[in-house]
Amino acid sequence: MRMKKIVFFLLLSTGIAAFAQKPVVISLGGGISNTSSAMKNSSYLGNGYDVQADVFVPFYQKGSNGSVEGSGIALGVNILADYTGVKNLPPNNAVIAGQYQVYSGNTVVASQLASKTSGSFSGMIGVQGIISFGKFNLSPSLHAGYLHLKQQGYVQNGSVEINGQVYESALVKSEAQSTSGFVFMPQVKIGYHITPGFSLFVSPSVMMGPEVKRSAQYLVPQGGFNDKHTYELKQLASGTWENRAVVAGKYNLTHLNFGLSLSLGRRRMNSMPSRLSMTPTTARQTQGKTFGEKVGLGLQSGANAVVVSSEIP
Repeated sequence: MRMKKIVFFLLLSTGIAAFAQKPVVISLGGGISNTSSAMKNSSYLGNGYDVQADVFVPFYQKGSNGSVEGSGIALGVNILADYTGVKNLPPNNAVIAGQYQVYSGNTVVASQLASKTSGSFSGMIGVQGIISFGKFNLSPSLHAGYLHLKQQGYVQNGSVEINGQVYESALVKSEAQSTSGFVFMPQVKIGYHITPGFSLFVSPSVMMGPEVKRSAQYLVPQGGFNDKHTYELKQLASGTWENRAVVAGKYNLTHLNFGLSLSLGRRRMNSMPSRLSMTPTTARQTQGKTFGEKVGLGLQSGANAVVVSSEIP
């Protein structure tokens, strides 16, 4: 599904480049992604990687069009697709172990993750400017769009050893779940031209999205929780499940990407020879002729002119 979305975006970019009246710039980049502390602690989403593809269509330009080296400015619309993959972090096992202690034993909790990573896909549109000066260019932009985040699930299992025998039970379960909503991203690209139509860039950005909610099922011992958080084994074996929702705060990530930009549809000034030359010409003077030879040449030229004029009707 992720590859289909990226291929669709590239085809869309190619179509825009084909029908645009002005040169467009297609960029592809990737790099590192850092999540906020709230997302790490409550949603168990760690750092990861980011992949971006975007197309810039200018509607105003002065001087260099932003895709070629030189000085100038360009303003336009930018369409962007982003995929972020982040590491799934294990939940806090020490806290859960303290809530499910067993008489005559010590409860140990271990986590089992459904997947190593979770991912989010975003489609955005925004405004972008390109300021060119020599081989360098600066491209600030502001995007807004739609985000879809899918978080993978996990299970926290508790085990206790009593009289040489180990007893195990699932204590917390969280299924895979999704978060969707509005996303907002300021970004800046710092580029360097390798050729007039090809450049490399580094790009920091910040993504701010909706509230990330996480729900999980907790085992409730038979008879309910008590103040000591200590129970008999049969209380845990006969327990029921209770659903709890946790709000981890806003979706907040920072990216640092590296990539390349390619200009399509650049118009170049071609030097074509003119069919009609407007440059006046003068007769070449012959050097080294005597006075008599010059007079003879003049008489011959006059005769030729008479012959030509007599042939004109």
